[in-house]
Amino acid sequence: NSNYMDFASILWPEDVRAGRVQQDEFHEAFVKAGLLAVVNAGISPGLTDVLTWYLIKKHNITPVSYNLYLDENFNSMVPLFSWSPSVALDEVLTPAFVLDDGVVRFDKPFTLIGYCVGNKCFNYYEITQEELLNMYHHYKDSLRSLKIAVGWTEIEHIKRLYTMGLLSDEQRVGELSLLDIVKSKMPKAATKEEMIDAMEKWLIDDAGFSFHIELGGHDKIYVVRAVFDFDAFRDLKNTSYYGATSISYPTGISAGYIWWLAQSFAQKGVVSCLDIGLWVSEDAV
Repeated sequence: NSNYMDFASILWPEDVRAGRVQQDEFHEAFVKAGLLAVVNAGISPGLTDVLTWYLIKKHNITPVSYNLYLDENFNSMVPLFSWSPSVALDEVLTPAFVLDDGVVRFDKPFTLIGYCVGNKCFNYYEITQEELLNMYHHYKDSLRSLKIAVGWTEIEHIKRLYTMGLLSDEQRVGELSLLDIVKSKMPKAATKEEMIDAMEKWLIDDAGFSFHIELGGHDKIYVVRAVFDFDAFRDLKNTSYYGATSISYPTGISAGYIWWLAQSFAQKGVVSCLDIGLWVSEDAV
């Protein structure tokens, strides 16, 4: 009998193909109870959805294209992870949902694409995240292209396992697949104590997270970008947030902001942050 914040979803391939998240099954129950459940209320998905709506409302856009680029850097002299490697495995091994010239396709894991800013180019991998399904659900009739691409240090570690054939769901050792065995041995995300120890011993060379949204209308492309760099994490030393990772800190800040936005959201049921953006005022965003 309570509202629910960050109703985290798991995207199985059949759900992606159907353009849904499993939590949608609870929508009618939440409506009947007069309660609100917000799906994926972090930084991505979450804040990315809210800022996409901000661009749409501010510029009165009917979206024809949507590209989201995610960057996460975590260079450490000790083996620390800024988020759960087993969760990362599930995400990168899901076929990537891509809309290309109005046609939906599903690309295999670690499909490489190039992304250039001026004369500097970077390697990214296509993935599926809820932002894609949210945009496709709302703007299926107008969208012609749609993709999410990621580039980060930890995904390169996972790619090495994939390239060596250690992430196979078909090859088995007894009753377990190689993927099952690898996932069972994966470490968890770094604890607060591990992060503080590494930072105070200067074992982390660099860390950060950023996203870059390109939203195309009929006449131009609109861009919004957010950056959380390593200096911001060092500045947390005298706060209760000290020891947060390059993922957990921006996720927590975004979740708090989305919770604040949700207070003025009148509808009930299971909703995305894209839905919230449709109803809250532009001044709030």
